[in-house]
Amino acid sequence: MATTESNQFKYPMIPRTITDVDDDWLTAAFQKSGIITTECKVVQVKPEKTGPGVAGSVHRISLSYTNGEGPQSAIVKLHSCDSFALQRFPNKLATESGFYRDIGDQSGVKVPQCYYNAFLPTEGSFCIIMEDVGKGIETISASIRFSEQQLFCLLSEIANMHAKWWQSTKLESLNWIRPLKTDADDRLKLLQSFIPEFIPKWSSELTPEMLELFKNLPELFKKATDYVMSSPRTLIHGDINPGNLVWNEAGEVLSLIILDWQDIIFGPAARDVSSILSYTKPESHSTAVTYYLDVLNKHGIEYSSERFQNELVACSLFGAFVAAGRGVLGTVEQDNACRRLIANRGYAWVQAAKLLG
Repeated sequence: MATTESNQFKYPMIPRTITDVDDDWLTAAFQKSGIITTECKVVQVKPEKTGPGVAGSVHRISLSYTNGEGPQSAIVKLHSCDSFALQRFPNKLATESGFYRDIGDQSGVKVPQCYYNAFLPTEGSFCIIMEDVGKGIETISASIRFSEQQLFCLLSEIANMHAKWWQSTKLESLNWIRPLKTDADDRLKLLQSFIPEFIPKWSSELTPEMLELFKNLPELFKKATDYVMSSPRTLIHGDINPGNLVWNEAGEVLSLIILDWQDIIFGPAARDVSSILSYTKPESHSTAVTYYLDVLNKHGIEYSSERFQNELVACSLFGAFVAAGRGVLGTVEQDNACRRLIANRGYAWVQAAKLLG
């Protein structure tokens, strides 16, 4: 269920802060959404802030009830005007709200159940309350690698999702999902603003080859976008990383839930697979790509291995964009993240520069 400008009066007011999410408000919202019965009431809400989030504040709430049962905990995501990411990508709120409203339960992968979804762009109001499924691994503080079991589980899930939405006319008709070119043009503008600050700050730390790459990065990024512009399009998560994956084990069976659907685009499959490979040992890349393409093939989608490999190389430059962005934020934590990105993924960016000329 979701709130739009046309049906907002079916819901209580959209909360602006976590203090607005009190017993009475949650009772009304959960009853309207069918999460609890009309006799059931929320009697205790205990909020705990879990982090700033990408586009606002994120809270975990513990819940109790009278006259019935409901979720024992939930995650609340609220809009924040101070969000660094949201100032640069204001579409994030519309994207995540649209995802859970229109295709979340049909996406082809497991995602958290959405209990409440409201977005009013004219008022700057946004709130999503969803199932508490746990959290992924924080990626900024450590170099993470998927295990072999995790890698093939993730590739299978992503390939199944890609196959389901391959060249989808439904996705093309949704106004909240961004096409590749729109997303790439916005990122290119940001990149052009990053580089003049990035180069002087990092010139003493970079090898001559890497320094030259960053000097040419805006032009390379545009060439990479042009290279994959004619590729088949599908539903792209846009930010596959260990922090957005919650793994569950049942004996020898591994499954996962994928979080944070704010960066969706309608674009090339290589964008997601390239992100996955960046958390995979290089010696496993060839086997991983073959496996991914085999899953696509089982869905009747045949794709040239050579072409896909080149698309992966081109899409790896998205990681260089992230490194440049983190490298100008001015904090020790982000600087260290930039260094790790360069150390772990720089070789792929050099390959991309050679491919794109």
